[in-house]
Amino acid sequence: MFFIGHMNCYSTALSAISFAFAMEGIGSAAVYANNQDLAPTHAGAVYGFMNSISAIPGFLGVYISGHIMDYFNSWSIVFSITGSITFTGWFVFMLFGTGEKIA
Repeated sequence: MFFIGHMNCYSTALSAISFAFAMEGIGSAAVYANNQDLAPTHAGAVYGFMNSISAIPGFLGVYISGHIMDYFNSWSIVFSITGSITFTGWFVFMLFGTGEKIA
C-alpha cells in the first residue's frame, strides 16, 4: 500500500493493489476464526462487537480521504496512511494477540 501512490504504470499499480487486497482477505479468515477461540459460548456477541468497531474506518476513511484529496490532491498520502494503519494493526496483534479463552 505504501508504494501504490508512487507507481506510474497502471498495470503495476493494479497488480500491487490486487495483491494487497488478497493478503487482507487471507488475514480476514483468521479474524473470523479467532472469536471462536476467544469466547466459544459468546462468539456471536464478540463478533458483533468486533464488526461494529471495524465499521468505523469505513465511513471515516472516506471522509478523511476526501479531505486529503481536496487539500493535497495526492493519492500517495491516502495509500501511505492506509498502509500505516494496516501495519500498526498487524504489529499490535503480533505483540498482544492470543487465542486464549476469555469467557
